[in-house]
Amino acid sequence: SVARPLLGLRRADTESICVLAGLSPLADPMNRDHSFRRVWVRERVLPLLEEGTGRDVRALLARQARVLREESDFLDELAMEVLAEAGDPPLARVLATAPTVLARRAVRGWLGPPPPSLDEVEGVLDVARGHRRAVQLVGGVRVARSRGRLLVSGGLRFRDR
Repeated sequence: SVARPLLGLRRADTESICVLAGLSPLADPMNRDHSFRRVWVRERVLPLLEEGTGRDVRALLARQARVLREESDFLDELAMEVLAEAGDPPLARVLATAPTVLARRAVRGWLGPPPPSLDEVEGVLDVARGHRRAVQLVGGVRVARSRGRLLVSGGLRFRDR
């Protein structure tokens, strides 16, 4: 686990802490380059939102991000339980009957990196549900249903399966 005790602070606060500690903060020029969307949002969009709403939008977004991360981690844990129940290769019926949000995450976990697109995940679930016989994924990977299980073939990512 990585500890980031200053992550929730504003830049001015962290710079003040550095000065008090006798450190010279590094000014990364990328943090001023508006060709990066995060910089453009931070310097142009967020001030407009704060002006328009009369609230500290940054604190609200940071709080919401923490909540969503916790919820996402929880859903990932539940999805891994679904995947464990499905086995390897996974039983199609387990994925087909799982709540969709968990089934999607389970399929992503099963396929592994690089993360499949939503369309690819939905295609795999269509195979699990019996709506399709097979689906072709990026990189030459094919997922098919055979004897109630999902099987992968082709592609470099599944060479060891």
